[in-house]
Amino acid sequence: MTAIGWTGALVLLAFTGVAQIPAVAEGSRWSVAALRAQDPVCLVVAGGSVLMLAVGVVSLGVAAGKQACLLVRARRERARFTAVLTSSRSCGGSRR
Repeated sequence: MTAIGWTGALVLLAFTGVAQIPAVAEGSRWSVAALRAQDPVCLVVAGGSVLMLAVGVVSLGVAAGKQACLLVRARRERARFTAVLTSSRSCGGSRR
């Protein structure tokens, strides 16, 4: 729950900072001056938020990739174990 709160705060900081960039603000309905007056966020803080979010997304991707590899490995092991168990039963062997 705490991670969700921190992520939400970083997203809001990053959005507010990115929205103050004139090129981004031109394509939207808000004005940079009004946004800075209502919620002044330093571009350095917004940039740090974007960087931290990027690191978090990359870390999440790496962890998901590792978990996927482990899942594939476990599935292969289960299939190999099932094949060995099936072949030992079909040969008349029993293990006790």
